Amino acid sequence: MKTPSIRLLPQTIQHWWKARKGQEDSSLPDVMDLLERKSLTTVFQPMVDLRTGSVMGHEALIRIPRNVAEMSYEDLIRAAKEQRCRAKFELGCMEVAIERWLVDRPGGQLFVNFSAQTLVELEEAEGIDTLLQVLRKHRLQPKRMGLDITGY
Repeated sequence: MKTPSIRLLPQTIQHWWKARKGQEDSSLPDVMDLLERKSLTTVFQPMVDLRTGSVMGHEALIRIPRNVAEMSYEDLIRAAKEQRCRAKFELGCMEVAIERWLVDRPGGQLFVNFSAQTLVELEEAEGIDTLLQVLRKHRLQPKRMGLDITGY
């Protein structure tokens, strides 16, 4: 008994292959455009010392307004990776967080998320000073900010 052959149209194969490989998704927003249009917002999650109950600092969490798109930060990072601008995007998110944090003036330290890969890329490109330049621009002392190394 012969196995029937299946003929797939080239478009069907391309669609399947893109889905299989996780290639660029046209439904993802242009992340650099979101930064330039100041479409991202920041919320702050308090970090509490459980022994004393005092707030030690705040972790900055980047959000995209629902009227722009409904997606998670992980979706934004995936889009930035696909668009080959993850380091610029993460630096831009850090700047958005610093600007908002300085307006709100909460006590303690500000913690921002960075991927280990972005930090390695900055170090390899001798661009680690870029982090300090952003802090200087906003007159934020480095001891008031911590980096939360993420696993995405």
